Amino acid sequence: MKILQLCNKTPVPAKDGGSLAVLNMATELANQGHEVTILAVNTNKHHTSEDQIPDELRNKITFHFVEIDTDIKKTELVRNFFFSRYPYIAERFISETFRNK
Repeated sequence: MKILQLCNKTPVPAKDGGSLAVLNMATELANQGHEVTILAVNTNKHHTSEDQIPDELRNKITFHFVEIDTDIKKTELVRNFFFSRYPYIAERFISETFRNK
């Protein structure tokens, strides 16, 4: 089975519960013979370069990272308050680049 995991941050390096859970699930699914792909938002806060992915994971799982600037910007926060129907915390992660990938 082909499996795509969409992630709001890169799971590598796995240094918190969320990234550990994503990576463990993907690894176990790959070990069971599934074709696993992870598409992750690569933010400034949790930035990862693809060379940080260990070869053992790269051989099991396909990784795609999309660079998105999710930093809080005061002008965008004010614009969002008056003119958006989405919460600003969510709107920062909406990306046409991610959607197209």
